Amino acid sequence: MPIRSGQRPSLTQSLDREIYQVVRKIADEQAEREDGGKRLSTSIVYDSIKNSNSSLKRRPKKLLEDSIDRVLLVIKEEQDDSEASLDGDFDGIADAAPALKEHNVMNRSITKLWAQPKASLTPNTQSDTALTTGQTTPSTPTQGLDGDATTPGKADRHTNGEPHKKRRKAEREPKKEVDRTPPADISLANLGGVDAVIEELNELVAMPMLYPETYLRTGIQPPRGVLLHGPPGCGKTMIANAFASEIGVSFIPISAPSLVAGMSGESEKKIREIFDEAKKMAPCLVFIDEIDVIMGKRESAQREMEKRIVAQMLTCMDDMALEKTDGKPVIIIAATNRPDSIDPALRRAGRFNKEINLGVPNEASREKILRALTQKLMLPDEFDFLKLAKMTPGFVGADLNDVVSVAGTEAMKRMMTALKQRVVDTPLTSPTAPSTDIMEIDSILTTASASTSTS
Repeated sequence: MPIRSGQRPSLTQSLDREIYQVVRKIADEQAEREDGGKRLSTSIVYDSIKNSNSSLKRRPKKLLEDSIDRVLLVIKEEQDDSEASLDGDFDGIADAAPALKEHNVMNRSITKLWAQPKASLTPNTQSDTALTTGQTTPSTPTQGLDGDATTPGKADRHTNGEPHKKRRKAEREPKKEVDRTPPADISLANLGGVDAVIEELNELVAMPMLYPETYLRTGIQPPRGVLLHGPPGCGKTMIANAFASEIGVSFIPISAPSLVAGMSGESEKKIREIFDEAKKMAPCLVFIDEIDVIMGKRESAQREMEKRIVAQMLTCMDDMALEKTDGKPVIIIAATNRPDSIDPALRRAGRFNKEINLGVPNEASREKILRALTQKLMLPDEFDFLKLAKMTPGFVGADLNDVVSVAGTEAMKRMMTALKQRVVDTPLTSPTAPSTDIMEIDSILTTASASTSTS
């Protein structure tokens, strides 16, 4: 772009600013050789760019040459202004001795331009006045430790003018340690009506976890995965947590939807990281809740990501053999309400080949569940759990827990009402207040309903 006579040049384009830094680098290298170097020209700067690793060399030649011409013209104008200001200083040198501190004026004017990467690089009237009078302006660059002027624009780029690569947030922030100790607020004593399930888990999970050398010596391959399935609220998640607390090994609980990420490949990476962590912490128990959300049948998958997640899970489970974990077992327990929607490859031998069905509890199981739920409540000794179990057909553990919770709330309401009427003779600290009898729970059951169909 031609420059009109009398008009000062300006560098308003990002390309011009990059070329400007390259030209200053070439000029500095010539000054360090102390041979004066060749006078900078368009051809010298263009050849230097083409011989470098800069991304500028991919730009069209005509575009580069025009930009180099503009930059050289700006630098020449700056040098002329600097020489003019120095001549003016020598005229009154006797009266302006303190002005000797204002050395390196030309470099300061250059660094001012670096400090303004987005604004026009045309020197304005204020900068001209500052150069001729020796006054400093607020835009003066900061001084580095070695006394050289440094600016944000220069610090953010390489010496060839290329910007520094930005580090990803994951690389800047260290990964926080996650506590993988088993839960301490639950145990098998808090469960009821699942004796058969616990016995089966002892054989499939506890034995390989506690005695892996027996399996290695006999050559028997322990199960790598156990699938718990049943209606919602039957206690699948609670059983897994209580069992992990009972055997006392490292425990990694995962909610299947949390493995799904928006970026391509991030979901598979999360699965790999979890299994790698389990290998390092072995013996380890991994629990995946609601596994059907991400491990559906691949033939009905609507996105390729869903197929890749299933394939990654298959690969990771195949790597959990005792021979590949240094004899330290890693077993996966998964829970689902819809076992038929899971990809068949996950349910074959060597993966989730062991399945445990937690159906709707029968009358005897409901009685045991009620006893476990009310073991910390103040109930009369003659409380009839069997009668209550008969009154709750089709109720699962979550339904029975809700019945107990609502009954306790109703008992507290009656006590508060009695206090307001001043007819309560027993103090609040009495072990029999508040109490819940079978008739109170009977009235609650008239409005409660089972979450499953009656069996």
